[in-house]
Formats: sequence, structure tokens, C-alpha cells
Amino acid sequence: MNILVTGATGTVGKHVVQQLIDKKLSVRAVSRNPRSAQLPHRAEVVYGDLMQPETMRQALHNIDAMYLILSSDVAGADLETDAQIITLAEEAGVKQVSLLTVYGDGLVEQALRNSTMTSTFVQPVGFMANCSMTGRTPFVMVE
Repeated sequence: MNILVTGATGTVGKHVVQQLIDKKLSVRAVSRNPRSAQLPHRAEVVYGDLMQPETMRQALHNIDAMYLILSSDVAGADLETDAQIITLAEEAGVKQVSLLTVYGDGLVEQALRNSTMTSTFVQPVGFMANCSMTGRTPFVMVE
């Protein structure tokens, strides 16, 4: 299984990458700055910017599942994932999407619900902040 991880250098994403690698899965990690990503060597690090979905076309090639994040883990950071990513993923043949979302039901959530892909919505809100404060790693479930 080939898994694309967006937000791969963030608070949650870097743990998702590591845990998938620990499970011996093929991981492609998306970063706006691949050269400075500092991710495990087994991860294929590629350029992509969720605010500019067209930059994600190459990253989505030959991907089975995607971990998609909707916002930054940095307060005040400018990251607003464009709903077109769902169309691009579906066109690329992605079958599963795990969506890390914060609140409500925005355009990306609606696009994913209307797609043919299997999806899991994760809305951790406050409790995930404890991971960075305690140093504990969030878990990843892969079937």
C-alpha cells in the first residue's frame, strides 16, 4: 500500500510518517520545503502545497491512501486546504482518505463525502494538543 501523508513535517504528520514506516508501509511525504523536511530516510519526500492543489498532481501518482490535514499546527499560520485536492485524489485513483479536521463541515469535508473514496474523519480538537505538551505520540491505525 502506498500512502501519501500531507502535513508530514507538522506536529501530527511527522508521527504519522514514522508509524507508517514502522509498519513497513510505503510512505510519500508532502512538504512545501522537501530539502529541510528532516523525515526518516525511508519516506519519499516530495514537494506539494495544499493551498495550490495543482502542485499535488505528481505526489498523488500511484497512491492508494492519503492522510490529509486541513490546517496548520502553527498558530496564525496560513494554511487553508483547497477542496480541489479531493477531485485530484479521486482522479489519481486514491481509494481511501483519512481526514484530520478541526471543526465543522467545510468545503473539503463536503467534497470528500460526495466522492467515491472511502473516508475517515478525525476531529481531535483539544485532546491532540496534549500530545505536544506531554511528548506522547498520537496513534495511527492501518488495516
